[in-house]
Amino acid sequence: SDVMKLLTGLFSAKTTLRRLQHEAPNLAMDLDGAEQDKSARIELILQTAAAAALGIGTRMKHPQALIWIGPGGAGKSTARKVIASLISADALQSVPPAKMGQDYFVSILRGCALNVAEETSDRDLSGDALKKVITGDICHARLPYGIPFSFSPKAQHVFICNELPAFSGGIDSGVARRFKVLVFDNTYSEEQADEGLADRIVEHEADLLLHLVVEAAA
Repeated sequence: SDVMKLLTGLFSAKTTLRRLQHEAPNLAMDLDGAEQDKSARIELILQTAAAAALGIGTRMKHPQALIWIGPGGAGKSTARKVIASLISADALQSVPPAKMGQDYFVSILRGCALNVAEETSDRDLSGDALKKVITGDICHARLPYGIPFSFSPKAQHVFICNELPAFSGGIDSGVARRFKVLVFDNTYSEEQADEGLADRIVEHEADLLLHLVVEAAA
């Protein structure tokens, strides 16, 4: 199916093994371990979709924003489009982390189930305002010329980058709790890319996609 073609094609066990051997040469990892890591990342994609579709992004035991990293041609945009297809248009937003501290932009997140922002930098991924929208704490907001109001966000957040942000303050326990990094390491050339894959899934395999997402939520 096209759904499985997408999911299994996002990650490569062999590329993962080479990457981990380079990044952490003392880590004991073989191809079987890399295959398990690939399966875990596929499951995480489906769990992210489930949290958004069910509107429970901030109701999880440990709410986290996802940071998707990978070069161009790694399938991040295709995965985003497929997951977004499960969400109604009025519950889908694209508020960048840098705007989370502004009342007007926070107000957009009321009723939002999935918030996907691209081109995220390390300077964006800090501050109490961002922490509140990730964990579902009460936020204060206001529409232009409107009366201030408070609400508890429920959105699942996905921040997309080409490279892992530097986190100028370091990756402390608070950062580790709030963010989960998902590496897309299987790249395709323009000739290899299947430009119509997401559209085919949305049009012909929505039921299968939903079935997989429901299974991941169980």
